[in-house]
Amino acid sequence: MIAATFIPFFLAAQLPTEYKQYEVHGPEYIFAVNINLTRIPQCPYDVLMCGEPSGIHATHHLHCISKEKNTLTCRLRYVDGATFGTANEKEDLQDAMDTRAKITDAPFDLIFNEDGIESIVMSKMTRPYDINLLKVIIELLHVGDDFDDIEDGTFDSTATSTIGRCNVTFHVFHRSTTENAKTELPYRFRLKAIPPKLHLTPNENLVIYKVTHLNHCDYYAEHYFRKYGDTVVSEYVEAELENMVSQMELSETSFSSSTLRKGISITSNKIYNIIENTKITLKDVQSASSELPAIVKPAKTGLIANDDIISLSSTNYINID
Repeated sequence: MIAATFIPFFLAAQLPTEYKQYEVHGPEYIFAVNINLTRIPQCPYDVLMCGEPSGIHATHHLHCISKEKNTLTCRLRYVDGATFGTANEKEDLQDAMDTRAKITDAPFDLIFNEDGIESIVMSKMTRPYDINLLKVIIELLHVGDDFDDIEDGTFDSTATSTIGRCNVTFHVFHRSTTENAKTELPYRFRLKAIPPKLHLTPNENLVIYKVTHLNHCDYYAEHYFRKYGDTVVSEYVEAELENMVSQMELSETSFSSSTLRKGISITSNKIYNIIENTKITLKDVQSASSELPAIVKPAKTGLIANDDIISLSSTNYINID
Protein backbone atom coordinates (compact mmCIF):
# COMPACT_ATOMS: atom_id res chain seq x y z
CA MET A 1 0.00 0.00 0.00
CA ILE A 2 1.07 3.58 -0.71
CA ALA A 3 0.48 5.97 2.22
CA ALA A 4 -0.69 9.45 1.23
CA THR A 5 -1.68 12.47 3.30
CA PHE A 6 -5.42 13.07 3.49
CA ILE A 7 -5.92 15.47 6.40
CA PRO A 8 -2.39 16.09 7.76
CA PHE A 9 -1.67 14.70 11.23
CA PHE A 10 -5.16 13.19 11.43
CA LEU A 11 -6.04 10.98 8.45
CA ALA A 12 -3.97 9.12 5.87
CA ALA A 13 -5.15 7.37 2.72
CA GLN A 14 -3.70 3.95 1.98
CA LEU A 15 -3.66 3.31 -1.78
CA PRO A 16 -2.92 0.02 -3.60
CA THR A 17 0.60 -0.18 -4.99
CA GLU A 18 -0.70 -1.12 -8.45
CA TYR A 19 -1.95 2.45 -8.89
CA LYS A 20 1.42 3.72 -10.08
CA GLN A 21 -0.15 6.91 -11.45
CA TYR A 22 -0.48 8.20 -7.87
CA GLU A 23 3.29 8.45 -7.65
CA VAL A 24 3.57 11.33 -10.17
CA HIS A 25 1.46 14.12 -8.67
CA GLY A 26 -0.14 12.14 -5.88
CA PRO A 27 -3.83 11.48 -5.31
CA GLU A 28 -6.47 14.15 -5.85
CA TYR A 29 -9.28 14.17 -3.30
CA ILE A 30 -12.63 15.31 -4.69
CA PHE A 31 -15.26 16.53 -2.24
CA ALA A 32 -18.87 17.53 -2.78
CA VAL A 33 -19.82 20.65 -0.83
CA ASN A 34 -23.47 21.42 -0.13
CA ILE A 35 -24.56 24.71 1.41
CA ASN A 36 -28.18 25.11 2.50
CA LEU A 37 -29.37 28.40 3.95
CA THR A 38 -32.98 28.69 5.12
CA ARG A 39 -34.60 31.79 6.58
CA ILE A 40 -37.98 31.79 8.30
CA PRO A 41 -39.81 35.05 9.09
CA GLN A 42 -40.26 35.80 12.78
CA CYS A 43 -43.89 36.48 13.57
CA PRO A 44 -45.46 38.66 16.28
CA TYR A 45 -46.41 36.61 19.32
CA ASP A 46 -50.10 36.68 18.36
CA VAL A 47 -49.55 35.61 14.72
CA LEU A 48 -49.05 31.94 13.84
CA MET A 49 -47.64 32.47 10.34
CA CYS A 50 -46.42 35.61 8.61
CA GLY A 51 -44.52 34.32 5.62
CA GLU A 52 -43.04 31.25 3.94
CA PRO A 53 -39.52 29.88 4.38
CA SER A 54 -37.02 30.96 1.74
CA GLY A 55 -33.36 30.37 1.10
CA ILE A 56 -30.61 29.18 -1.17
CA HIS A 57 -28.92 25.90 -2.00
CA ALA A 58 -25.47 25.79 -3.58
CA THR A 59 -23.27 22.86 -4.63
CA HIS A 60 -19.51 23.06 -5.12
CA HIS A 61 -16.71 20.59 -5.74
CA LEU A 62 -13.51 20.95 -3.75
CA HIS A 63 -10.37 19.40 -5.30
CA CYS A 64 -7.34 18.93 -3.03
CA ILE A 65 -3.83 17.58 -3.62
CA SER A 66 -1.27 16.88 -0.91
CA LYS A 67 1.56 19.35 -1.50
CA GLU A 68 3.80 18.69 1.48
CA LYS A 69 3.55 16.77 4.74
CA ASN A 70 1.53 19.57 6.34
CA THR A 71 -0.12 21.24 3.30
CA LEU A 72 -3.06 20.61 1.00
CA THR A 73 -3.43 22.63 -2.19
CA CYS A 74 -7.08 23.04 -3.11
CA ARG A 75 -9.43 24.67 -5.60
CA LEU A 76 -13.19 25.21 -5.26
CA ARG A 77 -15.46 24.90 -8.30
CA TYR A 78 -19.08 26.04 -8.36
CA VAL A 79 -21.49 23.42 -9.72
CA ASP A 80 -25.01 24.78 -9.39
CA GLY A 81 -27.43 26.52 -7.07
CA ALA A 82 -30.97 27.74 -6.67
CA THR A 83 -33.18 29.94 -4.54
CA PHE A 84 -36.54 28.94 -3.10
CA GLY A 85 -39.52 30.72 -1.58
CA THR A 86 -42.09 33.18 -2.91
CA ALA A 87 -41.30 35.19 -6.02
CA ASN A 88 -40.42 38.27 -3.95
CA GLU A 89 -38.26 36.30 -1.54
CA LYS A 90 -36.42 34.54 -4.37
CA GLU A 91 -35.73 37.89 -6.04
CA ASP A 92 -34.44 39.25 -2.73
CA LEU A 93 -32.02 36.29 -2.45
CA GLN A 94 -30.84 36.26 -6.06
CA ASP A 95 -27.94 38.66 -5.49
CA ALA A 96 -26.58 36.40 -2.75
CA MET A 97 -26.95 33.40 -5.06
CA ASP A 98 -25.20 35.19 -7.93
CA THR A 99 -22.33 36.19 -5.63
CA ARG A 100 -21.85 32.60 -4.48
CA ALA A 101 -21.90 31.39 -8.09
CA LYS A 102 -19.04 33.76 -8.93
CA ILE A 103 -16.81 32.66 -6.06
CA THR A 104 -13.16 32.41 -7.05
CA ASP A 105 -11.79 29.12 -8.37
CA ALA A 106 -8.19 30.21 -7.78
CA PRO A 107 -5.99 27.71 -5.89
CA PHE A 108 -5.25 28.09 -2.19
CA ASP A 109 -3.11 26.24 0.34
CA LEU A 110 -4.28 24.84 3.68
CA ILE A 111 -1.39 24.66 6.15
CA PHE A 112 -1.98 22.30 9.07
CA ASN A 113 -0.58 21.78 12.54
CA GLU A 114 -1.43 19.04 15.02
CA ASP A 115 -4.82 20.58 15.88
CA GLY A 116 -5.99 21.21 12.34
CA ILE A 117 -5.74 24.20 10.00
CA GLU A 118 -3.13 26.70 11.16
CA SER A 119 -3.31 29.14 8.24
CA ILE A 120 -4.57 29.61 4.68
CA VAL A 121 -2.54 30.97 1.79
CA MET A 122 -4.53 32.46 -1.08
CA SER A 123 -4.29 35.27 -3.57
CA LYS A 124 -4.16 38.77 -2.12
CA MET A 125 -6.65 39.69 -4.87
CA THR A 126 -9.40 37.42 -3.49
CA ARG A 127 -12.57 39.32 -2.57
CA PRO A 128 -13.28 39.54 1.20
CA TYR A 129 -16.69 37.89 0.66
CA ASP A 130 -15.02 34.97 -1.13
CA ILE A 131 -12.45 34.59 1.63
CA ASN A 132 -15.09 34.29 4.35
CA LEU A 133 -17.22 31.89 2.30
CA LEU A 134 -14.16 29.76 1.58
CA LYS A 135 -13.38 29.67 5.29
CA VAL A 136 -16.86 28.34 6.10
CA ILE A 137 -16.11 25.43 3.74
CA ILE A 138 -12.47 25.03 4.72
CA GLU A 139 -13.23 24.72 8.44
CA LEU A 140 -15.04 21.45 7.68
CA LEU A 141 -11.54 19.95 7.26
CA HIS A 142 -10.41 21.49 10.55
CA VAL A 143 -10.34 18.87 13.31
CA GLY A 144 -9.82 21.32 16.19
CA ASP A 145 -7.76 19.11 18.51
CA ASP A 146 -4.83 16.71 18.30
CA PHE A 147 -6.88 13.94 20.03
CA ASP A 148 -3.72 12.74 21.72
CA ASP A 149 -4.56 9.79 23.97
CA ILE A 150 -8.31 10.33 23.39
CA GLU A 151 -10.72 7.41 23.27
CA ASP A 152 -14.52 7.35 23.05
CA GLY A 153 -16.06 9.78 25.47
CA THR A 154 -16.64 13.48 26.17
CA PHE A 155 -14.03 16.12 26.87
CA ASP A 156 -13.72 19.91 26.87
CA SER A 157 -11.14 21.87 24.93
CA THR A 158 -10.56 25.17 23.13
CA ALA A 159 -10.78 25.37 19.33
CA THR A 160 -10.52 27.96 16.57
CA SER A 161 -13.22 28.31 13.92
CA THR A 162 -14.54 30.99 11.59
CA ILE A 163 -16.31 32.71 14.50
CA GLY A 164 -13.25 32.95 16.78
CA ARG A 165 -11.48 30.94 19.47
CA CYS A 166 -13.97 29.37 21.88
CA ASN A 167 -14.44 26.69 24.48
CA VAL A 168 -15.89 23.55 22.92
CA THR A 169 -17.13 20.15 24.03
CA PHE A 170 -16.18 17.10 21.96
CA HIS A 171 -18.24 13.92 21.97
CA VAL A 172 -16.27 11.04 20.41
CA PHE A 173 -17.93 7.68 19.76
CA HIS A 174 -18.15 4.74 17.35
CA ARG A 175 -21.35 3.39 15.85
CA SER A 176 -22.14 0.46 13.64
CA THR A 177 -22.33 1.16 9.92
CA THR A 178 -25.78 -0.45 10.00
CA GLU A 179 -26.96 2.61 11.95
CA ASN A 180 -25.92 4.94 9.17
CA ALA A 181 -25.74 4.18 5.46
CA LYS A 182 -22.19 3.45 4.40
CA THR A 183 -20.91 5.16 1.26
CA GLU A 184 -18.49 3.07 -0.75
CA LEU A 185 -16.14 4.99 -3.01
CA PRO A 186 -15.17 3.67 -6.45
CA TYR A 187 -11.45 3.23 -5.74
CA ARG A 188 -10.00 0.57 -3.50
CA PHE A 189 -8.34 2.42 -0.65
CA ARG A 190 -8.56 2.73 3.10
CA LEU A 191 -8.54 5.73 5.42
CA LYS A 192 -6.43 5.44 8.55
CA ALA A 193 -6.76 7.63 11.65
CA ILE A 194 -3.32 8.76 12.80
CA PRO A 195 -4.10 9.36 16.52
CA PRO A 196 -3.61 5.77 17.74
CA LYS A 197 -6.75 5.50 19.87
CA LEU A 198 -9.13 6.84 17.19
CA HIS A 199 -9.22 3.49 15.44
CA LEU A 200 -11.20 2.83 12.26
CA THR A 201 -12.73 -0.55 11.55
CA PRO A 202 -14.62 -1.97 8.53
CA ASN A 203 -17.88 -2.20 10.47
CA GLU A 204 -17.90 1.03 12.45
CA ASN A 205 -18.04 4.76 11.83
CA LEU A 206 -16.04 7.14 14.01
CA VAL A 207 -18.09 10.22 14.95
CA ILE A 208 -16.62 13.44 16.37
CA TYR A 209 -19.39 15.78 17.51
CA LYS A 210 -18.38 19.29 18.59
CA VAL A 211 -20.46 21.90 20.42
CA THR A 212 -19.12 25.46 20.41
CA HIS A 213 -19.88 27.48 23.56
CA LEU A 214 -20.56 30.93 22.12
CA ASN A 215 -20.53 32.72 25.47
CA HIS A 216 -17.08 31.39 26.36
CA CYS A 217 -14.63 32.66 23.75
CA ASP A 218 -11.37 34.53 24.25
CA TYR A 219 -11.62 36.03 20.76
CA TYR A 220 -14.55 36.70 18.42
CA ALA A 221 -14.51 37.39 14.68
CA GLU A 222 -15.20 41.10 14.20
CA HIS A 223 -17.77 42.48 11.72
CA TYR A 224 -19.06 38.95 11.10
CA PHE A 225 -21.97 38.59 13.53
CA ARG A 226 -23.45 41.32 15.71
CA LYS A 227 -23.84 38.97 18.63
CA TYR A 228 -22.46 35.53 19.55
CA GLY A 229 -24.74 33.90 22.09
CA ASP A 230 -25.28 36.73 24.59
CA THR A 231 -22.10 38.63 23.68
CA VAL A 232 -22.40 41.72 21.47
CA VAL A 233 -19.25 42.21 19.36
CA SER A 234 -20.09 44.26 16.23
CA GLU A 235 -23.02 46.60 16.87
CA TYR A 236 -23.84 47.43 13.25
CA VAL A 237 -23.88 43.90 11.79
CA GLU A 238 -27.45 42.73 11.15
CA ALA A 239 -26.98 39.06 12.03
CA GLU A 240 -26.72 37.17 15.31
CA LEU A 241 -25.40 33.66 15.96
CA GLU A 242 -27.25 31.65 18.58
CA ASN A 243 -26.00 28.09 18.12
CA MET A 244 -23.16 26.26 16.35
CA VAL A 245 -22.49 22.51 16.27
CA SER A 246 -20.27 20.40 14.02
CA GLN A 247 -19.95 16.72 13.21
CA MET A 248 -17.19 14.78 11.48
CA GLU A 249 -17.95 11.17 10.57
CA LEU A 250 -15.56 8.73 8.96
CA SER A 251 -14.92 5.09 8.29
CA GLU A 252 -12.25 3.21 6.37
CA THR A 253 -14.06 4.08 3.12
CA SER A 254 -15.99 7.29 3.80
CA PHE A 255 -15.57 10.81 5.15
CA SER A 256 -18.01 13.64 5.79
CA SER A 257 -18.05 16.77 7.91
CA SER A 258 -20.80 19.29 8.55
CA THR A 259 -21.54 22.44 10.54
CA LEU A 260 -24.97 23.68 11.57
CA ARG A 261 -25.36 27.33 12.53
CA LYS A 262 -28.57 28.93 13.78
CA GLY A 263 -29.30 32.58 14.43
CA ILE A 264 -31.27 35.59 13.24
CA SER A 265 -30.80 38.26 10.58
CA ILE A 266 -32.49 41.52 9.75
CA THR A 267 -33.21 42.22 6.07
CA SER A 268 -35.36 45.10 4.81
CA ASN A 269 -36.64 45.65 8.38
CA LYS A 270 -37.77 42.02 8.58
CA ILE A 271 -36.42 39.64 11.21
CA TYR A 272 -35.67 36.08 10.08
CA ASN A 273 -34.65 32.92 11.90
CA ILE A 274 -31.64 31.57 9.98
CA ILE A 275 -30.53 27.95 9.63
CA GLU A 276 -27.29 27.33 7.72
CA ASN A 277 -26.08 23.78 7.09
CA THR A 278 -22.76 23.29 5.31
CA LYS A 279 -21.56 19.76 4.54
CA ILE A 280 -18.55 18.28 2.77
CA THR A 281 -18.38 14.64 1.61
CA LEU A 282 -15.50 12.76 0.05
CA LYS A 283 -16.80 11.57 -3.33
CA ASP A 284 -13.76 10.24 -5.14
CA VAL A 285 -9.99 9.79 -5.10
CA GLN A 286 -8.27 10.08 -8.46
CA SER A 287 -4.76 10.38 -9.77
CA ALA A 288 -3.88 14.08 -10.03
CA SER A 289 -3.21 14.87 -13.69
CA SER A 290 -0.99 17.86 -12.86
CA GLU A 291 -0.09 20.25 -10.10
CA LEU A 292 -2.47 23.12 -9.44
CA PRO A 293 -1.31 26.54 -10.74
CA ALA A 294 0.82 28.78 -8.53
CA ILE A 295 -0.98 31.20 -6.23
CA VAL A 296 -0.98 34.70 -7.71
CA LYS A 297 0.19 37.35 -5.23
CA PRO A 298 0.11 34.97 -2.23
CA ALA A 299 -1.07 36.17 1.16
CA LYS A 300 -1.65 34.39 4.48
CA THR A 301 -4.68 34.54 6.73
CA GLY A 302 -6.10 32.59 9.65
CA LEU A 303 -9.27 30.52 9.86
CA ILE A 304 -11.20 33.23 11.73
CA ALA A 305 -13.49 35.31 9.51
CA ASN A 306 -12.17 38.79 8.61
CA ASP A 307 -8.74 37.87 9.97
CA ASP A 308 -5.77 39.95 8.82
CA ILE A 309 -4.38 39.12 5.38
CA ILE A 310 -0.60 39.33 5.24
CA SER A 311 1.25 39.44 1.93
CA LEU A 312 4.00 36.86 1.43
CA SER A 313 7.22 37.26 -0.48
CA SER A 314 8.23 34.88 -3.24
CA THR A 315 10.77 33.31 -0.87
CA ASN A 316 8.21 30.72 0.20
CA TYR A 317 5.71 31.02 -2.62
CA ILE A 318 5.95 31.71 -6.35
CA ASN A 319 4.49 35.18 -6.71
CA ILE A 320 3.18 35.97 -10.19
CA ASP A 321 2.70 39.70 -10.85
